[in-house]
Amino acid sequence: MKENPFDQGVGWAGEPWSQQEMDVTDELVEQAAQESDVAIIMIGRTAGEDRDNTADRGSFLLTDIEHTMIERVTKRFDKTVVVLNVGNIIDMKWAKEPSAILYAW
Repeated sequence: MKENPFDQGVGWAGEPWSQQEMDVTDELVEQAAQESDVAIIMIGRTAGEDRDNTADRGSFLLTDIEHTMIERVTKRFDKTVVVLNVGNIIDMKWAKEPSAILYAW
């Protein structure tokens, strides 16, 4: 939380579409794989009034960190679930990588 604090933004509907995520390293993924045989990745987006989705990373598109996280985790785990906590449409070109996707909002 110290390195990636929640950004509340400023004013009505001022928070960003997505929050800065921590980088999931190969070492962290390997450590998690020693503890579990299923990985769950959560990706969230802000939704609400007075907010239009844009064709930018962190809105409609995944961020580079999110792409890298999915790639690293699916490479190491045979079973990977991505939970999309989004209230809008989102690009799904990456959807062939995980074992399952849950669209939860």
